[in-house]
Amino acid sequence: MQESVITLDGVSLEYGSVVALSDVHLAIPKGSRTAVLGPNGAGKSSLVKAILQLEKIKCGKITLNGKPISLKQISQKVAYVPQSSNTNVQFPATIFDIVLMGRFAFSTHFLKRPTQEDKQIALNALERMQLLELKDRHITQLSGGQKQRVLIARAIAQQADIYILDEPLAGVDVVSEQLIMETLKEFQQEGKTSITIHHDLNTVQKYFDHVVWINQTVIADGSLEDVFNAQLYQQTYHISTDTIFFNEG
Repeated sequence: MQESVITLDGVSLEYGSVVALSDVHLAIPKGSRTAVLGPNGAGKSSLVKAILQLEKIKCGKITLNGKPISLKQISQKVAYVPQSSNTNVQFPATIFDIVLMGRFAFSTHFLKRPTQEDKQIALNALERMQLLELKDRHITQLSGGQKQRVLIARAIAQQADIYILDEPLAGVDVVSEQLIMETLKEFQQEGKTSITIHHDLNTVQKYFDHVVWINQTVIADGSLEDVFNAQLYQQTYHISTDTIFFNEG
């Protein structure tokens, strides 16, 4: 049986009277490239917020590596990559400074000065995302794809074991898409886990090996071969399609 890195057991989350997640049971395999799929308003972002402890769950249990999840664990083990469109682009910092922030999870004091090792790790992350020559620019000077790569470089600098990404391919160019997804493959080769909210169903088979179908609750989850099919799409989205290439069966 494959080892799970994050598990949710009976997790529910509500915003007032609005149910965002209902009785979610889920196990994310260690070392997987997991895609979280579902329509708008299905609870994909709420699932991420619950895992990251950004929202208090109504009931249930979340574990990381078999232990109850905590903010300390998250800061040390989990890196979150938001959509670039949801970031504050007016923040007065260079690209290098933004990536260097990925090292703050390892500081016991927020105002502690970064070490030379921290700076080198940030530079290496920028180089990995092909942004080193842009390190002194402001993020407003970059394209959408470059902005997203900055946020991924910041996550790389954190040197986490688990990477959670919120639609990292939204609004990016082809070059950035290929680089981002190749990086997720490299994470997997390094024994790391990625969990990605994804919207383009036609690229799921190209980029992922594990799938979670969600619409307030988990409709199904499993390997790409087992659960990426038209039947589960219809159960999740409540519509049929003939424009997406699914696994047969």
